[in-house]
Amino acid sequence: MNCFLPKVSVMIITYNQEDLIAETIESVISQDYGNLEIVVSDDASTDRTVEIINDYARRYPGKVVPVLNQKNLGITGNSNTAFFFCTGELIAVLGGD
Repeated sequence: MNCFLPKVSVMIITYNQEDLIAETIESVISQDYGNLEIVVSDDASTDRTVEIINDYARRYPGKVVPVLNQKNLGITGNSNTAFFFCTGELIAVLGGD
C-alpha cells in the first residue's frame, strides 16, 4: 500500500457569492483527505464574499489560501490567477456556488 498522499489544491473561483461561499469552503474542509489546500480566488466582489474568505483564511491558516483580485478579471482571468497560486501535484476545480 502506498502511504504517499499527493497534495491536492482545490481551486475555488468566486464572485459575489456571499450566500454560498461559506458552504462551498466547508464542503472542502469536511473532506477526510488530509493533504490538501483550498485556494479561493475572488474576482473583486462587491458583497461580503471577501470578508467570509478572509475569516476562513484566519481560522484555517495554511489550508485556506485567499487570492483577492483588486479588479474584476472575468472568469478566465480569475481562474488563471488562482491556478498560479496552487501548489499541489493535483488540482481540483470548484465553483464558489
